[in-house]
Formats: sequence, C-alpha cells, structure tokens
Amino acid sequence: MPDASALTQEALLNFDTDVRFLEEFIQGLGDPTVVDTFFELRQLIQLATSDNPEEYLTPHLRSKLYERVRGPDVINLFEKLLRGLPNPNTNNLTTRQRSHRKALENVARILRSVHTSSK
Repeated sequence: MPDASALTQEALLNFDTDVRFLEEFIQGLGDPTVVDTFFELRQLIQLATSDNPEEYLTPHLRSKLYERVRGPDVINLFEKLLRGLPNPNTNNLTTRQRSHRKALENVARILRSVHTSSK
C-alpha cells in the first residue's frame, strides 16, 4: 500500500495537470472569486516544481511569486515530496535530483526553524 505521507514528483505533475484543467474550466465561468480560489494552490505547485525552490526564502521573490503561499504549507508539501524521492544514499539519483532534494531539504529546514521558534 502506498505511503499517504509521501508524494512522488510524478504524482505532483499529474495533480498539476488536473489543476490546470480545472483552472481552464473555471476561467470560462467568468466568476473572478472562483478563479481566485485556485491562486494559492497554483503558486504552491509552481514552487514545488520550480528548479529553484530556495527562491521562496528570498523575501523579494516570495512576495512577488508566492505571496499567497504560507510557510507551514510549504513545509508540509516539501516533506511529503522528500519522502517520495528515492533514498539519497543510493546511486539512483541524478545530479539534478540530488540538487533538487538538497534545495527542498534546505527550505523545509529553514522554514521549520522559523515557524517552530515563532510559536
């Protein structure tokens, strides 16, 4: 049985495709409040699929590209993505995958320290 606390990159990309179809459909409804409903989700998906997820840590870029995305949501998603990646101790990871994994770990670690210390 698959681990519900893990999310593979393939599953995220499939989810992205589904969300795009929904976004196209609701654009046709002409109701801006419904369109706005997907804005945060779109930004979160864009961050998770970004080649440089560490840009979320830069205040200028975060406010420009990910203004609706909350830190705890990023932590939750990135931790699930990390659990869905192959074990970093194996040789199964490409250089790009290793780099992406390291970036996800870095962002999650920094955000955890910020959100844990602010409680």
